Amino acid sequence: MGRVPRGGAAPPEAMKQDAGLAVLDELDRVRLLQAAAHSGTPCRDRALVHLFWCLGPTVRQVVALNREDLVPETGALRLAGTDVPVPLSLVQALQTYIRVERPAGRASGALLCGRHGRRLAPADVRRALGRLGETAGLPVSAALLRRSALVRAVRADPIGTWRSIRHQRGGIVAPAARCSMESST
Repeated sequence: MGRVPRGGAAPPEAMKQDAGLAVLDELDRVRLLQAAAHSGTPCRDRALVHLFWCLGPTVRQVVALNREDLVPETGALRLAGTDVPVPLSLVQALQTYIRVERPAGRASGALLCGRHGRRLAPADVRRALGRLGETAGLPVSAALLRRSALVRAVRADPIGTWRSIRHQRGGIVAPAARCSMESST
């Protein structure tokens, strides 16, 4: 139990156990996806839920994504300068958003845009997540989704995830392979 991973200090206690921190579970994810289906921008909001649930990125990483960062052929997404393999459900959610809802014509190179084709601002993402949480009856925030992704990843592979996080230095917190969206709605 007290084994220290090679190459660094042991994970903090808060990462070994939830330490009383609030995290979202599978039922909460389903509720968020249902809320996204009833929003004004259902495809974009569904893609946001998938992104945060599977990868646990920061809001800044999400708004910095460009269309060319999605590589559907390889099932990868370039996030924070790293090609991350992502679940098929995330790729499909992003492709559906691009095909159905993303503004054409004036749209910038951004992957996620507002209704007028401008790149989403961090406040737009936080507002969208807040609305989804309100509709779902959950206290949702980007930080809570990020923490939930981290907790799921640590539970699945405590030592491997800790090493990955230490090497990323504030980058992606949850290896996408641990995402359970494949069986989702």
